[in-house]
Amino acid sequence: MDTLVQVRGASASYQARRVLKELDLTIEHGETVGLIGLNGAGKSTLVKVLAGQHPLDGGTMTIAGERYAPASLEEAQACGVGVISQNSEPPLDLTVARALVRNTFRCAEEHDAVREWAADLIAAAGVDLDPDAVVGTLDRARRALVEVVRMMAEEAQLVIIDEVAVTLADYEIAALHHVLRRLATEGRGILYITHRMDEVQSIVDRVVVMDQGTVVVDGSVAGLGSDALEGLLLKDISQLETRRSEGAHDVEHAAIALTGVRLGERLRGVDLAVAPGEVLGITGTFDSGVRELVEVLVGQQLPDDGVVYRNGHPVHLDSPEEAERHGISHLTDAVSTRENDHTLVAGLGGEDLALSDEIVRARRMIELVRELRINTANINDSVGHLSGGDQQKAELIRSIERGGDVLVLAHPTQGVDVAARLSVFSYVHQLAATGAAVIFLSTDMSELLKWSHRIVVLAQGTITLHGETASFNEDQLVTAMLGEQELRASGRRARIG
Repeated sequence: MDTLVQVRGASASYQARRVLKELDLTIEHGETVGLIGLNGAGKSTLVKVLAGQHPLDGGTMTIAGERYAPASLEEAQACGVGVISQNSEPPLDLTVARALVRNTFRCAEEHDAVREWAADLIAAAGVDLDPDAVVGTLDRARRALVEVVRMMAEEAQLVIIDEVAVTLADYEIAALHHVLRRLATEGRGILYITHRMDEVQSIVDRVVVMDQGTVVVDGSVAGLGSDALEGLLLKDISQLETRRSEGAHDVEHAAIALTGVRLGERLRGVDLAVAPGEVLGITGTFDSGVRELVEVLVGQQLPDDGVVYRNGHPVHLDSPEEAERHGISHLTDAVSTRENDHTLVAGLGGEDLALSDEIVRARRMIELVRELRINTANINDSVGHLSGGDQQKAELIRSIERGGDVLVLAHPTQGVDVAARLSVFSYVHQLAATGAAVIFLSTDMSELLKWSHRIVVLAQGTITLHGETASFNEDQLVTAMLGEQELRASGRRARIG
């Protein structure tokens, strides 16, 4: 393979803090390079440098042998670099065809011409997209596919995928990987950033590990299992064994329960009971009703029918504030809409506290920062200054410290590295050991199997699988989400060529 991208001695800083330190990186034509590292390792800064969004202090970059020093994202795109990040998505009011060509010379052409060209692109990519569909009507997986196919439309030579699959289910990631393989076979280079080691095994040719602003490992992924890959990152961090919950699952003894809950066509008579001390994992496709289930639990939606119970008593949860009054705290998965201008201490809540209470609160925050491995030297610093993974952990702290003994967490580890994931779930299980009931939504099958006591799978508004985690494997979970026929049609991530 010929060299596409070469970075030599790259250094970059934010104010007085050096983030990249003499970093070297090479990407060949037709190669998919997996970039992994703990939060704060410098991955996001490297992406911004490659995308023209942050300047180098020192070092050089070349693309196809030509000097490369973009001063903006638009200049990087003109040089053949395309970036798809976790929270980026096409304009919701455009059709798929218009979204694909929005940054190309075809953007001003008549609809019929654009549609025909877009249909050819979609067919070449081998994905299921309707060029006439409005982007806003698509689920998150198809929106991600629109952005990946857009790389073909823009003829990007280097495609940077930055945590795009963070909330996608396995079968959705399979479709994403399928298109990326098509791009690689056309000679494009792909830099794939992820915190999921199973993705690294499935899609990349070579893995690059960053630590403290430089590359510490660069080699083939062949022969490396998930445990070996995690070992490159975790170093001296010990693993946690989860304890199985022995609590009863009837309404009378449950910390929180639902009976006969219906919500339009999304929830069709759901029964659920979660015991004190239990960690329950829930999953489902985008339109399975799993999001609505979470919204009912935390007071964001009132069910059309059925009853929500708290400690055996019916409750009327008509708002998140009412849910919190009943001791139900929650973590939303709307990362891109969160306000991150508060400080870590402010994240603990409480107004007009006495000095002694302020001291207790600050000490508590210092303990949590250490326990959850948040990379900051100042607990009064703005959360917006933290890395994406540390912002996620700060939001988790905010949800936990509201004081509820029922925690409903939507994608609690999205965007965090494997060490942080271990820290988060270690802390969650510590809370469960004190009697808290924890419900977490995830689309990562390996995460569900590793960290939950029980698992519930929803499909078409009903529970299709429910039981002790030890009874299930990944195939059973995905089959319960999709059904046998859909599973065979979509393929599992590692099996798609």
